[in-house]
Amino acid sequence: MVRKGLGKFLTFLLVLVVTLGVVAVLSAASHVSPEAAADRYLRQVRDQEEETAELSAPAEGCPEISFVASSIGFLAMLVIPVAGFLAFARSKRAGCDNKKSRQSYRPRKNMSLQGTFGHKY
Repeated sequence: MVRKGLGKFLTFLLVLVVTLGVVAVLSAASHVSPEAAADRYLRQVRDQEEETAELSAPAEGCPEISFVASSIGFLAMLVIPVAGFLAFARSKRAGCDNKKSRQSYRPRKNMSLQGTFGHKY
């Protein structure tokens, strides 16, 4: 019992040491000086600023959507699920009425064969 626990503990330590070793090696291999990283970041920012300056255009030609039209669209999006729910509720209610009418059936006379033979069981 003790050997199994000790074996599992040693396996855990071995996996932990191997993982830390791999992370340390990869970290040392990809290590970049802070100055080089800052220079690279500043170059990327400048390049992005130049690209956005070239792509920007005035927004005067875009027609705006009126408040009334956007309100109507929003209300239409709300009405669609409500209408679906009401249709579902109506169909469920109609289904319940049919089940009640089927359950209320009672035969007028006893149609079993008990009365035929005159025996009471």
